[in-house]
Amino acid sequence: ARAILRRRQAKLQHSFDTVNDNDDDDDDDELSHENKNFVNSNHKISSQIQRSLSLFNGLSYRSIGVQCNPSTVNQTTSTSTNLSSMTDDELTSDRTIKIIRPSNHVLKTLNSIKHNTSQEFLLNDIKTEDDEEFGKDQEIIITSTCLDDDQMTRLKEFSSQFNIKLSNTVDEYTTHLITDEEDETLVCPLSKKVIQAVARHMYIITYRWIDSCLAMNKIITEQPFEIQGDLTLSSDHHGMQRSRQSILPNNLPKTSLFEKFSIMLKCDGCQEMVNNDELIELVKLSGAKHTTDSYFSRLQTDLIRIVLCEKEYLINRKEIYDKCVHIGVHFLTPEWFLESLVQYRIQPFQDYQISP
Repeated sequence: ARAILRRRQAKLQHSFDTVNDNDDDDDDDELSHENKNFVNSNHKISSQIQRSLSLFNGLSYRSIGVQCNPSTVNQTTSTSTNLSSMTDDELTSDRTIKIIRPSNHVLKTLNSIKHNTSQEFLLNDIKTEDDEEFGKDQEIIITSTCLDDDQMTRLKEFSSQFNIKLSNTVDEYTTHLITDEEDETLVCPLSKKVIQAVARHMYIITYRWIDSCLAMNKIITEQPFEIQGDLTLSSDHHGMQRSRQSILPNNLPKTSLFEKFSIMLKCDGCQEMVNNDELIELVKLSGAKHTTDSYFSRLQTDLIRIVLCEKEYLINRKEIYDKCVHIGVHFLTPEWFLESLVQYRIQPFQDYQISP
């Protein structure tokens, strides 16, 4: 919201300065009046933003983000069959975001991570150079998240100039996710599309890549613009890059992050942002075995067995819970799975375990 306000103020101020330079002295009174209106307008906008931010601050322990368009909260991921013919309304609705809120584990450790002077553990498994030949001739299909009007305009200009297809979904055809960032820090909001893009190992890059390609009149390398972290978990966990690099040819044979896990869902999605169908899709994409077999605790002993659920599910199920825990089944919140996926590292169980 602050970024949008700053851009709007800058644009209005530039327009005002231009008029002020070109008009005659006779227009001073009129410009002064317009200037007052401009200031009053900015005060109104600022007060509205502050009221909104105060609401967000009050919900910060429960919610990480804002859903710009509530009508798309429960929209499921689907394959787009006509990528090149998106309407302006579809592109506008594509900017809707709803962001996962942090778990207690994240809230406890966020400050210590930020003040840790040694970042070597965060950069582990990140290669400084990618296989440049991989995907060189691959068709680019772009989707976007969290972009404002100006950024969407430049994205459509980019699409037209370089004959790039646009999609409103993250699916098997998508190659790039373009997102807004926090003050050119390569840190983005953790929206549902970001999570889906990490699961599909694609480029997640700042909109500044679009601007640079337009300025240089050619498609340039994405790596300097690749997102390094998010506003929820950590600013530099590099999970997006680890995920993308995990499928490069020189990393074969490929190993999936959750390939040693069997996961059962006893929850209703996660935080009203990801529904169960989308969560199951993410589980399968991450390499885990999704199971609905009530006997999986005894049959799948070669895998790490996880039940994703909320505390309410375990009410009046203590006897079953005790038996499952005794044979090695773990009951974890859905946030464990999503936070492990986004950071592309398995998070410790103890911080997400629940009991009756």
